[in-house]
Amino acid sequence: MIGAVPALLASAETLYNSARRAPMLTDWSISRQTYAGAPRIVRAGLDLVARDRVNTAMHVIRVVSNATLLVAPPKWRLVRAAASLASGLSTALLSPRERYGSDGADQATAVVQISNGVARLGQTRPRVVDAAVWNVSLQSCLSYTAAGWIKLAGGSWRDGSAVTDILRTRAYGNERMWRLLDRHPAIGRALTWTVLGFECAFPVVYVLPPAAVRGLMTGALAFHLVNGHAMGLWRFVFAFASMHPHLTATTKDRRTGMSTATPVMAVTATGGAMAVSMIASILRRQRVRNQTTMQVDSGARLGVEVVPGDDSKPIVVFESGLLGLPEHYAWLRRSLHEAGYATVAYCRPGYGASGDADGGDVSVSRAATNLAALVRSVRSDHPGVVLVGHSLGGEIVRRVAETSDAIAGVVYLDPTHPDQLSRSEAQRATVRDFSDNLASFDISTRLSLGTFLTVPAWIRTLPSDAQARAADQFRDGRLWRAGRKEWTAMRHDLAQGAPVGPNASVAALLVSAGRTLQGDPDILALHNEIIDAHAGNALVRNVVIDDVTHDSMLTNPDHAARLAQTLRAFLDDLGPGGAYTVVRGDGARSGSGFRPESHEEAAA
Repeated sequence: MIGAVPALLASAETLYNSARRAPMLTDWSISRQTYAGAPRIVRAGLDLVARDRVNTAMHVIRVVSNATLLVAPPKWRLVRAAASLASGLSTALLSPRERYGSDGADQATAVVQISNGVARLGQTRPRVVDAAVWNVSLQSCLSYTAAGWIKLAGGSWRDGSAVTDILRTRAYGNERMWRLLDRHPAIGRALTWTVLGFECAFPVVYVLPPAAVRGLMTGALAFHLVNGHAMGLWRFVFAFASMHPHLTATTKDRRTGMSTATPVMAVTATGGAMAVSMIASILRRQRVRNQTTMQVDSGARLGVEVVPGDDSKPIVVFESGLLGLPEHYAWLRRSLHEAGYATVAYCRPGYGASGDADGGDVSVSRAATNLAALVRSVRSDHPGVVLVGHSLGGEIVRRVAETSDAIAGVVYLDPTHPDQLSRSEAQRATVRDFSDNLASFDISTRLSLGTFLTVPAWIRTLPSDAQARAADQFRDGRLWRAGRKEWTAMRHDLAQGAPVGPNASVAALLVSAGRTLQGDPDILALHNEIIDAHAGNALVRNVVIDDVTHDSMLTNPDHAARLAQTLRAFLDDLGPGGAYTVVRGDGARSGSGFRPESHEEAAA
């Protein structure tokens, strides 16, 4: 009955907002993109359930069924069973559309209600009831434990500042409590570490004596009450409290006579899944390393993908950003091949099949040294080399373009500026969270859990022949280990604040993502500094592509097509007879921020 409260409130709130046509995060045109790679029959089913009338009907069912659970007497066993199942299953069916508007309280409630419904239907069969109770108990334990161990990867939880930092946020903050902890940081640290220890050690509930179990359950309820008051998460209080009776029913002193088939099966299945995941990780690593390699004169052996083209045209070499893959450039490379350009994409040491004699050095400077060596190896009979760098790759190609006389042109795609961490508040604000996320992925994949990572939507937007390898690399621990090392080195390099030196001898194209400039106005000045370094050259272009993000400019086929049009126009102008083109704007416009030149104008 406790779990009926949050479910009833959630659906009532949704129906109220829907009637008022209030903005919500349940627009199916947004959420359905997550399932773009699902089988057609699954997508058709989701589209059906996500229709407005069906969605409204599901919420009405939740309201009615949970109201029934609140008022129906216990002796109405079948009525309560039907109401529990109706509410739990409707919650599960609503979750695809409302993945951006629901939370853990909805998921916990669905688990409890479906299990309770099964237990009520099978009341005359003790094994069925025991299995349902154990299911909620184990799910509850997993929720607390997983939350704790994920927090452990975050630096703010380990140094004790997390609770104080959370209470300062706009979404979950509480000014009075934050000011208290800010004045008394020792209390904040104690609270942070208490939460961390409580969650990480939660499985001991199954072996504790009765008095200790009561203390732990009381502490868990107090934890949710404090969260409800401080962060407004009152639905969590009811949702997780509804799991506690199942937990206490399976503790050491109360589970006598209960069937243990469910926990035994759960442990066995977990062990089997881990064994399968470890085997899959080994096979995946072999596929990732199955890549043509090239030994370059810097001492590195680089995994490369070379596609030949017209020797009379420059060869285009792509440099990836942090955690970037050659597959990120699949759409751009396909367009350039159609125009006759030879292209090279490669993996930096630590990624793919690449390695380095100086394996401990993953600095930006070392990456530039390896790229310069690759340029010397692949130039061959081509009249020159054009470097294309995205994000961190932009800073790497900039450094190579300053020193190599083989570079005919350089293309910066939403590039990193060497001083951006000190000059962009938005960039600085992401450092800690990004570091924590990298640590989580690194640890998870080291434990062979990469198999369970959901393939991100951007991989499913790549050309079909690039998706499998991109997914393998995304799930491979080698990618995250290398990315984490590079991120540490990159932060050190960028902290130096090196200036961007003049380089008028090299033609340049800088393409900014419109959404990047919208989200971080400081980036505009940084991008201008990068392109200004080439101002004395006859071919300099500074372009903004509206409505694209930092990553979608490469991976979304429509966005990449717009970028490819601009890139091909620049490359064509590098040839004999190329026009003297200096495009530089100094104004601003409303909407998506400063736009020196549109991509259509640049491609004209």
